[in-house]
Amino acid sequence: MAVPTPELTADVSHLQGHLGGIATRARTLSWNDERPWRPDTHVWGESGTPTVDLHDLSVRIAVECVHATVDEGGSLQSGAVVFVTGRGRHSIGGKSPLKEAVTQSLLDAAQEHGWRLRTGAPGRLVLIMDESAANAQARGRLGPMAWAAILLFGFSLLYVLVSSILG
Repeated sequence: MAVPTPELTADVSHLQGHLGGIATRARTLSWNDERPWRPDTHVWGESGTPTVDLHDLSVRIAVECVHATVDEGGSLQSGAVVFVTGRGRHSIGGKSPLKEAVTQSLLDAAQEHGWRLRTGAPGRLVLIMDESAANAQARGRLGPMAWAAILLFGFSLLYVLVSSILG
């Protein structure tokens, strides 16, 4: 497991502090006793990027959380933020109102600020504020280790093919 960089640790700590108001708003939700939303459990660093989990929030409060995070976006050293919306498997018709509202909010923010929004892993959206600061995974690019693995696999496959033809 990779050790978090000082920049990532600072960004996560900054967002956890900044999103305290969202936790206060989330306490009003009827399901808060069973599934409370707290910055210390719903904001973390993963693969070098701050991650904000919007599960356990209403659509309205999730959009407020996105806006609060976007307000801090320019000051984040990691250059990107991942928002976990989920896949919508528990939503009626398989379409998540939360994911749709969050996607629209992030598209609006990306357009307004000249940032980029991309789909990450299933149920995740990645807002890239600074391409030069965001890591390869956040940008949707393969990192050096992935390329090394691909090359190794390719050469191994080539060796097996040539060996079977020649001998």
